[in-house]
Amino acid sequence: MVYIYAIISSMTRNNALKINQLLQVAPKGAVLTTAWLREQGISNKLAWWYVKAGWFEHIADGAYCLPGSAMAWASAIASIQQQLGLPIYPGGKTALQLLGKSHYINMDMQTIQLFTSREIKAPKWLQAPYWKKSFTLYRPTLFNVMNKATLTNFEMDGQQLIISTPERASVELCYLVPNAVTFKEAALIIEGLSRMRVKLMQSLLESCQSYKTKRLILYLAEYFNHPWLSEIDLTRIDLGKGKRVIAGGGQYSAKYKISVPTLEDNQ
Repeated sequence: MVYIYAIISSMTRNNALKINQLLQVAPKGAVLTTAWLREQGISNKLAWWYVKAGWFEHIADGAYCLPGSAMAWASAIASIQQQLGLPIYPGGKTALQLLGKSHYINMDMQTIQLFTSREIKAPKWLQAPYWKKSFTLYRPTLFNVMNKATLTNFEMDGQQLIISTPERASVELCYLVPNAVTFKEAALIIEGLSRMRVKLMQSLLESCQSYKTKRLILYLAEYFNHPWLSEIDLTRIDLGKGKRVIAGGGQYSAKYKISVPTLEDNQ
C-alpha cells in the first residue's frame, strides 16, 4: 500500500509540475487545443485529469481553457489560426465591422462570418455553446489566387487575428448577397467605402471567379461615385456573359448586365 501511495504521489507531483510549466507558456486568454497540448507533452488523458483537478475547463471535445478565462470569440479564431495553423479568418460583413467600415451594422455581431478554402474544415468545438455566438463558415472558390496582401493583422480582446482587408471583405460581402447579406445591407456598407487601395482592388477583381460578385461591387461603386473606380482598368476584369439578377432585380444596368433592386427604394 505504501508503494502504491508513493507512485500516486509521484504521479500527482509530476502532473502538478507539468501544469506549472504549461501555465508559463500557455497563450493568455486562448483556447488550449488538444493539438497544442500534445506539443507540450499533455496527453488527452492528462488533460482530463487536469479538468477533474480544476486546473482546466472543458469547452468541448478538442478544446480547453484555464478556469475563469471568460474568453471572447476572438480567442477561438486566434487558436485556430495559430495553434492549428488553419487558414480560417473573419471576412465579409464581420471584417468590415471590426475595421470600423460599417456603422450601419449592429455592433453585437451575433453571427461571425468566417472564410476559408473549400478543403478546410473548422474544428467542431467552434460551434460549442460556450461562445454564445454563431459562426458561419464559407468555403467559396472565390479567388483563383491567394494573395496574402488581401489579409491583415488585427488585435481584438488581446488576441492577434488575421482578417480580411476592407478591399477583400467588400468583395466577400457582395458574394454573400442575397443569401447571407441583404442587398440593402451591402449597398449601405459599400456606400461608405469610398477609399480603397486601387492596386489591391484591381488584383482582387481580376482574380475573383464570381461574375455576379464583380458586377455587383462595380455597379455599387459607380452608383455611389467612388473615386477609386475611375482608376480600375475594367478591360482586365472578366465580367462574363449573360445577364444576372440579384435579390429579385428591379433596376437593370446595361453596362454591368446586372439587375438589382432599385436603390431609391432601399434608402
